[in-house]
Order: sequence, then C-alpha cells, then structure tokens
Amino acid sequence: MTDAAPPLPLPVVEFVRGHISSLLQLEALLLVFETGGRPRSVAQLAAEMYVPSGAVADWLDDFCAHGFCERVDEGYRMADDQHAFELLSAVADCYMRRRISLGRLIFSPRYEDPRGSFSDAFRIRRER
Repeated sequence: MTDAAPPLPLPVVEFVRGHISSLLQLEALLLVFETGGRPRSVAQLAAEMYVPSGAVADWLDDFCAHGFCERVDEGYRMADDQHAFELLSAVADCYMRRRISLGRLIFSPRYEDPRGSFSDAFRIRRER
C-alpha cells in the first residue's frame, strides 16, 4: 500500500486557482519563465506550443496585468520581481515533479465550499 502524495504547496494552489484555467496557459508562462530576462515573441511561443498566437498573447497579457511577466518590444519576459520569481519557481518545480497533481488541480471543479457540492448530490429535485 502506498501513501498518498503530499498536497501541493499552498502558494502554488492559490496561484493556479486564481490565474490558471488550462495547462497550455500555464505552459506559456513557464516557457517565458525559463528564459528569465530574455524576451520570447508570441510567434515563437505559438509555434513551439502549436497554439494560435492570439491565445498566447491573451494569456501573457493577463499575466502581465498581474505582474508575473512584462511586455517589451521583442515579446514577453519575466517581471523583475522577487516574489513572482519565487512563486513561479515553486510552480515550475511542481510542474516538473508533480505534473499529475498539478493537472488535477487545474482541471478540478472550482467550488467555493466542497461540502456544498457534496450535499448537492443529495438534494431532491422535482421533475417538470
């Protein structure tokens, strides 16, 4: 019998729940993160990911609005922010070591209160 994996770090969970809606969106940010201060163009990222450039640009613009990266003439690069660097380092580590757990978190339903969703299973519904 194997023990269950420990939970993902809370800052990673909060980041994913607050900013990530797909694995591709996360991967776009991590591709920018892995190059550090060197900019990546939308065209490069879109070609590498096989994703429309409009989607990549939308994702990265959203991350820029939240301070995780910044837009420059050549494309996008990581923001010069120690907190963002530490957070994305933890996210990247989870992506490499705990990809299945991270994927489950991304694709899990986002309920405010899990007890409410459980109790909804027992709610009696009238047929119309």
